[in-house]
Amino acid sequence: MKELTRADEEIHVKGKTIEEIFENAAKALTEIMANTKTIRSRKTENITMREKDEEELLFHYLEDILLLKDSEQILFKKFSCTIKKERAYFRLHCTAKGDTINKKQELRTDVKGITRHEFSLAKTRKGWEATIVVDV
Repeated sequence: MKELTRADEEIHVKGKTIEEIFENAAKALTEIMANTKTIRSRKTENITMREKDEEELLFHYLEDILLLKDSEQILFKKFSCTIKKERAYFRLHCTAKGDTINKKQELRTDVKGITRHEFSLAKTRKGWEATIVVDV
């Protein structure tokens, strides 16, 4: 993990499929905020969106996870994503499972946002890789 400023953290994730990279990115984001082993799977949220490319889709997907954390006070631990190409767009459907933030959870750092700085998503010979910088 590269230190950018005292208020940023950079995470690198990999996945064999595009769906796996989205799931792994969401898990890594949540791990910054809490120990996912202390989050129960009591609530389910469906996240659906579409974007013109996979990188924008990943960026807005992670933003939505933070929006749900801030507006609904929910942290997620399990993610199941499907991504389909529809004409000029990529459509994401994700089922996220987690729980309302509570005293039983081991909370860590509050992530304020996803930044565009060094944000990337790339297909490789082994699958997919992403670099995500978050504002803490």
